Amino acid sequence: MPRKPDPTPPQDGVVMPADAFKALSAFHQELHGIVRTLQPDVLAAIGYPASSNHQLLRDIFQALAQRLAPVVDACVRTPGGGDSHGPSPGPRLH
Repeated sequence: MPRKPDPTPPQDGVVMPADAFKALSAFHQELHGIVRTLQPDVLAAIGYPASSNHQLLRDIFQALAQRLAPVVDACVRTPGGGDSHGPSPGPRLH
């Protein structure tokens, strides 16, 4: 009996479970929330004077969010798992 070929991932992307994408997306949103919290007007509203440390932290978290944005934006849902090599464990993202 011939063996089934190994599933081949898409040539231009990575396949991940939908739950992993949800966690990645939540982390991305969390980074944006931190950036918003570190805005000088928000810091002043909650009783913290803005400082150069806050600016540096805001810049770091903003850079992380910007680096992650293309990854999150590039994900596309494939309802059946995206391949034809047997049953799929659930929706996957490319």
